[in-house]
Amino acid sequence: MENNLLTIMGEEKKGDVNKDYVLVSCVGSTDPIKTLSDGPILHICRYYSPKKVYLLYTSEMYEKNKLPNDNKMEIIEYTLKKSLIGYDIPEVEIIETDIIDAHHYDVFHEYVKRIFKTAKDEYPNSNILINLTSGTQQITSNFMNYYLSDNDPMLIPIQVSTPKKGSNDGTESNKESTTDDLIEQNLDNEYLVELDKMGIKQSEFDKLSKFLDDNPNLKPSYRLIYPNFMRYHNERVLYRIKEHVRKHKFDFALELLSKELRNSNPKIKAWLEFAVSKIEVDREKSDKLIDKLKAMREKVPRYMDRRNYNNKSEKLPYNTFDYFSLAKHKYYTNDINSFILMMEPFFISFYICIIRDKVKLPLDEFLIITNEKIENIEYQSYKVKRNTEYEKNMKKKPKNDVEKNYYVSKVYLDNIIDYKLEKYNDKDKEDGSNEKDIYNAKLYRKLIYIREKYKYIKGFRNLIAHNLEQIKKNTFKSKGVKYIDEFIKDIQYFITDIYNDDEFDFKMLYIYENIEKRLIDLLNQE
Repeated sequence: MENNLLTIMGEEKKGDVNKDYVLVSCVGSTDPIKTLSDGPILHICRYYSPKKVYLLYTSEMYEKNKLPNDNKMEIIEYTLKKSLIGYDIPEVEIIETDIIDAHHYDVFHEYVKRIFKTAKDEYPNSNILINLTSGTQQITSNFMNYYLSDNDPMLIPIQVSTPKKGSNDGTESNKESTTDDLIEQNLDNEYLVELDKMGIKQSEFDKLSKFLDDNPNLKPSYRLIYPNFMRYHNERVLYRIKEHVRKHKFDFALELLSKELRNSNPKIKAWLEFAVSKIEVDREKSDKLIDKLKAMREKVPRYMDRRNYNNKSEKLPYNTFDYFSLAKHKYYTNDINSFILMMEPFFISFYICIIRDKVKLPLDEFLIITNEKIENIEYQSYKVKRNTEYEKNMKKKPKNDVEKNYYVSKVYLDNIIDYKLEKYNDKDKEDGSNEKDIYNAKLYRKLIYIREKYKYIKGFRNLIAHNLEQIKKNTFKSKGVKYIDEFIKDIQYFITDIYNDDEFDFKMLYIYENIEKRLIDLLNQE
């Protein structure tokens, strides 16, 4: 039978309203009725109509709650049946314990675990209400800690406040009263008695609503409170997520968020998923997440969306510097092996960007194509020795379009750069250099400067490839390599020096730093 009382009282049910409820509770001194009003257990059942109530008893409370001359039923179950007229009365399961001292915290631990396991096994798809009012502080603390550690969205902690009328107002029950007397004197139950006389069922929404509007003095009290115990827990989790984000461990942050903060701002999860997809080079997923963020009205910078860089002049530098940002991310997250392995492909692509975009020479003047027709055109590697070797190889070069995916050896490019720089130097000596030659020579010298710094780092490649050794930052320091951060800064400075603002958004070099900044802003709003 549907219970509409919460709706009529202008309140909302917590949890998944399409699923049943069960109640887990200890039995306290204010149960089942106190000061002519519902005790906590009865009050929760009045508003939620649980399918089953699991009652945890200490030895003392169990003896106190036995009905006189009736060992088949205790007072709580009897009161529920007699009070909730027209309700589907919940099944009651008694969990009697051998606990004597209810003020010892640890004695409840195993019983609490067992009672929740039983409830979840018997009602796996139901909301579980947790009464945090009945019983001693020690038992309610056990319930609360179980709730915090389990972090199950189907668990609903609930408290019941003391009735507004107190014992000083003459509303205290007579100590000589029997259980039936208490039920009859319960002010919260008067409306059900009258409804029963009038033949109105508790499930008849319109009639019940009209009756309570016409008889406000018969309205039951509403004393349910939903404590936000997750507030402190969430603050701790947020702190840990921020720490992961600041260290660019976006995958750890995402896992923690998904487990512990289900009700957080969905923008946070979307940004974390985007960062992870970028790191995993899952381009299709990145595209979808960018669209998702835009649909959330998030301002996604142009440089974060690869689809904005589809023309020939933009695509290669974009991919190159996007790759550099990822390599830098690997270094700062202590994945030194990946950083070292990624540097050589970066340099190859970076060289070609400089040669094509800045030196303004066609790529096919430098690269010699094999005759093999394969999906990704693979370029032959040549070690160029002075001008004769270089010119000899150039004569063999077929005329093909080389603006496609390619691979070319860094050794080959290094030698081309050395060869070209030597030619410029020869011109300079003969006083035959023009302004363009001087500019190109300057570019080549900068490349060589960074290349020399890279040589020592490259020496660790064999260590990774042949020994499967995990390199750490301390390994660099112990080997005398102390300038990795400086090396990264030099590359960034070089890029910002040779490209202008119209050609390249330099924020792209700091993609993960900028994702971090946005995430911290959102997390601070939680």
